[in-house]
Amino acid sequence: LVEETPKSVRLQSWQLTDDAPTKPGDEFNLSAVFRNVLSPVSNVIITVSSVHPNLEVIQGQFNAGSMGTLTEKDNQQAPFRLRVAANTPPNSQAVVRFGFTDGAYTDYQYIKFNLNPDFVTTDVNNITMSVLSRGNMAYDGTNAQIGNGFIYYDSDPLLAEAGLLIGYSPSLVSDNVRNSTGRTDHDFYSVQNIKREKNSPYADFVAHSQLEDSLTEQKTKSLRIKQNVYAWADAPNQDFVVLEYILQNRTDQPITDAFAGIYADWDILASGQNVTEWNHNLKLGLIRHVSDSSIWTGIQILSDGAPGFYGFENGTPLDGSINLADGFSDEDKYAALSGGVQRQKAGNPLTGSDVSYVISTKIPSLAPAEQDTVAFAFVAGFTRAEIYLHAAAAIAKYQSLKAVIASSAKERLEHATVVYPNPAQNQVNILLPTEMQKSSISVQIMDNQGKLIQKSVYSRNATLQLNVGHLPSGLYILRITGNGQSVGKKLLISK
Repeated sequence: LVEETPKSVRLQSWQLTDDAPTKPGDEFNLSAVFRNVLSPVSNVIITVSSVHPNLEVIQGQFNAGSMGTLTEKDNQQAPFRLRVAANTPPNSQAVVRFGFTDGAYTDYQYIKFNLNPDFVTTDVNNITMSVLSRGNMAYDGTNAQIGNGFIYYDSDPLLAEAGLLIGYSPSLVSDNVRNSTGRTDHDFYSVQNIKREKNSPYADFVAHSQLEDSLTEQKTKSLRIKQNVYAWADAPNQDFVVLEYILQNRTDQPITDAFAGIYADWDILASGQNVTEWNHNLKLGLIRHVSDSSIWTGIQILSDGAPGFYGFENGTPLDGSINLADGFSDEDKYAALSGGVQRQKAGNPLTGSDVSYVISTKIPSLAPAEQDTVAFAFVAGFTRAEIYLHAAAAIAKYQSLKAVIASSAKERLEHATVVYPNPAQNQVNILLPTEMQKSSISVQIMDNQGKLIQKSVYSRNATLQLNVGHLPSGLYILRITGNGQSVGKKLLISK
């Protein structure tokens, strides 16, 4: 039997609106385009339902009405509305069912998307790149089901695995990349999942997260890490993404001889035909196809520390260097991180190899609660000359960004530091901003000519009390310094 007037309404495309805020507790819209591919229909009703227990449908019906053959309708004016449950685990996969009815006609389709993703993906320039909450890039370690990879223009995915490494010693390295057993380390955990910042004054794409590595009786060194992601849409800044890490010592002991770096396993055009290079002037680690020069990628160091670089063959090395074929141990990782610029060229120079590298920089010694910043840029281009130009642009843009952020941070610190009463007679209270409450504080009192009158040092506290009863009436300047930051405030003493 053949149906004389077969019907078939199909989902053509769909999108999550409201910037797809699929975090726990968020509500968002689902809009779609529907196409009638066969006989005309007179009263099509389209419903959505959730197959996932952590996704609730708030508004799930669209009355499309009549549709002629090969015509389309959308629900942009009346989108479906959904809500993510408050207890939704990270990276849960939602399954949504579209149901179609018109009289006796029924049909259905399914779509899938992530709920509570703990990654963001840059989308404002020529690089599409996922960054995860726990310090990985492209994917969740070797799990390509989480993350959207690294894509330049419309290329195939170019980065198989990448992640942050912090090396404290040959026996203590924190990371979430491959290890000596062939599995993945899980040293970093997310304190605050990565989230995109809307309408940032600093860049067209900005996201932040906070992560830590475990602190135990056996593991006595640990950092609290704020991860910042920046990307720009304007020329000449369209071909790089900046990753910045603010590293804070979260222990009660100094951290010395530590290094920060990124391990990256690139696959350019053909994974077994790549080679690595190092450009000293740009502090740029390159990877390219051995003979096809149509695409170039790399990572560069943007911060001031001394650079490090180590290229690997992922199989048995050519010259007896670190052998990733038998695993990537903490000792191997620290050796690659800490040795400066070492093995610049990896891969068979004639045929290429499956290669990867570590690019790194030394972390200055950090006293308890002290912090410092390291930064990297992921860069791409279609020629050697292009990627060098893009790397130079990344250096200039990051220097500009630091200046803008420093100016803004100084204004915020000055606003958040409160001196009262002012005018004062005998005692002054100083309310400190949060970031200055975690270290000892130095307070200098200077007269209006800049001459130092008094200096006091305080232990960690939110509010300081300063005795000024012995000072004569007049205008003074308070210089408040702590945690690597300094604030100046005017004080009037009136008696």
